Amino acid sequence: MYNNRRSITSGLSGAIVLLGLILAFASGGSNGFNLVVFFIALAFAVLAGSLGTLNAKGVYGGLIGAMWMLMLALFFATGSWLWFLVGALLSTVLGTLIKPIMGAIMGIGIHGSYTSLVYTNLLSKYNLKDDDVLSIYTSDPLPMGPVVVHSDILESDVRRLQSAFLLLDDPTLLRSLGISGFGSVTDSVYDPVRNVAHELGIDLAHV
Repeated sequence: MYNNRRSITSGLSGAIVLLGLILAFASGGSNGFNLVVFFIALAFAVLAGSLGTLNAKGVYGGLIGAMWMLMLALFFATGSWLWFLVGALLSTVLGTLIKPIMGAIMGIGIHGSYTSLVYTNLLSKYNLKDDDVLSIYTSDPLPMGPVVVHSDILESDVRRLQSAFLLLDDPTLLRSLGISGFGSVTDSVYDPVRNVAHELGIDLAHV
């Protein structure tokens, strides 16, 4: 689904650039090529491409890129270098506002897939509530990565390591790892991971 979305937005960006080229040549008159029209088209193409990432940082970067394309369009329209100063000023302002801007982007639901822990941390970081975010899809609970040992490790040492992890109850340490504790599992616990990989067309044997 993600690759399809990226393909659609990439295709849309390409179509916008192509349309911009056609309009730039058609409206170029004696100059042959209208740079103002072309850079305006590029601004929309950059923004459309960034929306396909469904990632707050990607969309923020797209906004910055689109803003500079518009500055170039205004420069060629007026011939004034002051637009570059305006662009630099806007970049500085947008840089200082990156957190609220990204919070607003997340607030309208433009973000990618996250684990529940990362999602919770992002809500806290940008002062958002669960109701502020449009969740498109929530998967079944997925286990964290397993703690494994090399096959050469003695069985007695493996059991001691297991006991050490299972008995770990330091709240500060566990909180820093983003977990509540360790537990023994069977291979079937990771079936949800295999199911998600299958739906995404990922061959886990080659990852």
